[in-house]
Amino acid sequence: MNNQKIKRAVSSSLMIRIALSYSAFLFACLLLLVYIYTSDIQNSKEEFWAQNKSVLQSSVNLIDSDILIMDTFCRQLSQNSNFMRLARMADNSDNTFYITAYKIKSTISSYFITSTLLPGDKYFIFLRNSNYILSINQFESAELYYNGIRNFSPDSYDSWLRLLDEDYVSGSMYPMTDYSDRSKDNYMYILDADALSYKTIEATVGFEVNSEKLRLSFGGLELADGAYLLVTDTEGGQMFLLSDDAEFTSDDSLLASLTYQNDFGSFKKENKLMHVTHLTSSGNGWKYYLVQPDSIATAYSNSRYLSIVLLIVGGLTGLGLLFLLVRNITRPVYQLDGRLKEAITDNEQLQEEIEHQKPLILNSYIRQLLLGDINTSDEMDYIRDYMQLPGDHLYYNVLYMVVYNNEDSKTSDNLPQLLQDALMEYLSSPLTGIYLYSPAERIYAVLLTFAEEAAGDIITIQEKVLKLHNYLLDTHGIWLFSGLGRQCDSLSNVWEAYQQASDAASYTAKNYIFLPYEIIKKDSSVFYYPSELSTKLIHFITSGNKDQVTALFDLIHQENMEERSLPVSMLKFLLSDIRNTLLKARFSVAAVSAEAQTRQQNVDRLFEDHLSFKLCEDIALELCDIFNIGKDSNDLIGNIEKYIQENFRDPSLCLNKISDEFTISESYFSHLFKEKCKVNFSVYLENIRLTEAARRLEGADCNISELYLEVGYNNPTSFRRAFKKKYGVAPSALRSAE
Repeated sequence: MNNQKIKRAVSSSLMIRIALSYSAFLFACLLLLVYIYTSDIQNSKEEFWAQNKSVLQSSVNLIDSDILIMDTFCRQLSQNSNFMRLARMADNSDNTFYITAYKIKSTISSYFITSTLLPGDKYFIFLRNSNYILSINQFESAELYYNGIRNFSPDSYDSWLRLLDEDYVSGSMYPMTDYSDRSKDNYMYILDADALSYKTIEATVGFEVNSEKLRLSFGGLELADGAYLLVTDTEGGQMFLLSDDAEFTSDDSLLASLTYQNDFGSFKKENKLMHVTHLTSSGNGWKYYLVQPDSIATAYSNSRYLSIVLLIVGGLTGLGLLFLLVRNITRPVYQLDGRLKEAITDNEQLQEEIEHQKPLILNSYIRQLLLGDINTSDEMDYIRDYMQLPGDHLYYNVLYMVVYNNEDSKTSDNLPQLLQDALMEYLSSPLTGIYLYSPAERIYAVLLTFAEEAAGDIITIQEKVLKLHNYLLDTHGIWLFSGLGRQCDSLSNVWEAYQQASDAASYTAKNYIFLPYEIIKKDSSVFYYPSELSTKLIHFITSGNKDQVTALFDLIHQENMEERSLPVSMLKFLLSDIRNTLLKARFSVAAVSAEAQTRQQNVDRLFEDHLSFKLCEDIALELCDIFNIGKDSNDLIGNIEKYIQENFRDPSLCLNKISDEFTISESYFSHLFKEKCKVNFSVYLENIRLTEAARRLEGADCNISELYLEVGYNNPTSFRRAFKKKYGVAPSALRSAE
């Protein structure tokens, strides 16, 4: 009896200890989960603000696009000769004044996109010399326009006139509160036509910006409960202000003085924490301050606290089952630990592989630089960043080396590393970087970088190369013959130094192991235009790289006109060879657009002009533009075709929707699509839909009654009619035949 009591006491004590242990464990887990969920709430708030910032950025880009359209309109207008003539006229009694205005009114509409796509309702042109207002529909004196047509406040006419005549800042917005109660929430965006042209044009262009349309551009932003959007220029002057509240005060100076981290800041207003999102327009430098109460992000994540409460209740309910579940839980934990270790091991191996590939990648970039295979500035910037080269105040040169190993054959196996170590020892000063590249066996090209131009002088480099040669000869029995190109200050032009260094190395001999390109005597009876330059010229033209084409022509001119002073007879042979290269590039053009065909005809006419060096360069640059046109239009149509393939099931897919999606006019898209694809857009879309319908009918689980919806048709009648027209039978008949 006593033993049973002891056993029950021990069992009860053990159960209590187990219960207390697992209760403590469960409580710790619940605290951990509460911490995790609290962190998740904070992350949700950060995601909300990041998404809010993305919406603001999209709206800023839209406003930049609208402003660019208005600026472009003014630039085109400032190039019109009739408009420039009218802007200079001050005498409105002359008939020529009105005739010129009539001509401009008949052509001005072709410059400007429809106002429905912009936040502006109206626009006008104020002629400061004659005090007249010009638009598509009006040509009146400024006073008649102000008082009669617009019916603005008469008391503010003088201030309105001063604003247009002398007080404005071009490219700024001004509130219209003082001029009209009907337009008090609107703004006037003003541009100076004189600032957009190299000629004097006494005219001011004003766009009346509708506040409601402007608000629609920022429709995805929450502007209630004290929130507002403040926009200022680069000097802090207010451009416009948007808010859902009728009465509020903006904090202009406070917003400008805040410290922003990742474009976010905050301040307290009336015991309310306000969150500020700050962006700067890349188009005109305007500063956008989106001020919103921090509570909107908190409200966004409040529902997660309910999940915590439910989690705690569920945890307490599962207390009785915890003892039985622990053993099952530990097993997957160990499995997860094993997988985690495998993932860590795989990650370490991946990092090792990346480190192993870095020299190969660097070698590839150096090869592209030396051969001139960089086509875009973005690609050049990426390579410069990868090689950790500063963008400014850096000079470059190329040392071309031919290596002969006369003694130790084992040295050949480790020759690149041996040369790299020797170069770092003997040439590291005054260099800032040494990059080795081997285009062929026993040949090495070294890209040298200098912080100062004087540091790369020929004498300094020659002394160091001779010491390097003596070291390699005495230590490893290696002869080193090398040529040095001209120093340049642009990374995109190092291919010139490489070509020159290669030519200089060809002149080396046993007694002249180092030769700079500058001291080589140029033979004036032979022009300089090797096949490598011809190949590079074709490559630069077909890739549309105008900067490299210009640099190559500068090199050809320097070598032949400045250093060799070719006689007329040899110059004609040189120009003939260049012309043949340009003809090769010309006949590789596949002109598909109307613009490309027109420019191609212009190039053909240039080939008939008197042959000169300047003419050859002009033809090359014109060919670059033609290749760029073809490249852009092909990319556009390729993206549109991909978009159609992904969205053909959308019944609303049409010409208008695609033109809006890719920001091109319907007429231009229709013309370009027919020109590239040899078929109208509607026929192309219908073929895709019907082909997909026929493919689905081959499957046994296809529902014919809903098939028309699955391939993008609105009703079954139009689908059956189109299907029968293409395949000759109804969809049900095709299913029966199968």
